[in-house]
Amino acid sequence: MDDAQRQPYAPRQACRACGNSRGELLFIVSGCPVVRCSQCRLVFLDIVHDAPSIEEMYRQYGCTDETVYFEGINAGVERNIDRFLARCRQYLAAPGPKQRLLDIGCGNGALLKRALQAGFECQGIEISTPLADQARQQTGCPVHTCFLADANLPKGSFDAVTMYDVIEHLQSPRTDLARACALLRPGGVLFLFTPNENALPRKIAKACYRLTAHAVSRPLKVLYYAQHLSYFTRASLSRLLLDSGFDIMGIHMQSYDRSRLRLSLLQQAALYMLQPVLLFCPPVRGKIALWARKR
Repeated sequence: MDDAQRQPYAPRQACRACGNSRGELLFIVSGCPVVRCSQCRLVFLDIVHDAPSIEEMYRQYGCTDETVYFEGINAGVERNIDRFLARCRQYLAAPGPKQRLLDIGCGNGALLKRALQAGFECQGIEISTPLADQARQQTGCPVHTCFLADANLPKGSFDAVTMYDVIEHLQSPRTDLARACALLRPGGVLFLFTPNENALPRKIAKACYRLTAHAVSRPLKVLYYAQHLSYFTRASLSRLLLDSGFDIMGIHMQSYDRSRLRLSLLQQAALYMLQPVLLFCPPVRGKIALWARKR
């Protein structure tokens, strides 16, 4: 990274996690600055969204290039979801005979379907109309086609709230976590699953970019893109949860679900070659799974 990029940077978009207005420019990908907050160290895209621009971005989400992601839910992915849900139930302060679960950003209903089979009483929230329709058809669950802020749901009405590959998409994760906390009963559990900013492929992509004087940028374009607005590390995500009224109950570093990734043959081979390192070094795995209990 050159000296100019190391100078203090005043982003247009305040940090999505802590609201700080100072940061460091890391690089520019597809015309969008990628910034690290000087206070909480969150990495985020320096782009300002409002409700209409978010709605436009997800109007046909799941019907175009993202189809592979939603169709890549194989038996291995389902087993992972089952384990995530089992730990949600394990961490509940006082589990009863019937737990209510809200899946925020439920997509086509993959997690809702597994939660139903696990015995949860479920609802979903999904702003993409095509995906919300699929979720209703596949699960029969109530799915609210709106932002979390606009969902007419009673406070303290859920035992578990899940955000499976969602928090990185949110314009204001701090605000939405506060809303999720309000929807949980005391002792209820929040589950988050999100990409790991410290993942080994990201470290390699950034190193290639620096060492080639910014000539090799394609790997960064694969890993940093418009729909993912925030990139968390274990530390920055934990800090945000603690500041939002939660106690951390468990964190697990998970390898990528490769069936859900849109990768070229070369990219698949590169990821396969990294597997031995990821096996013995969990902190650089691709995903963070976190469980937190409402205080």
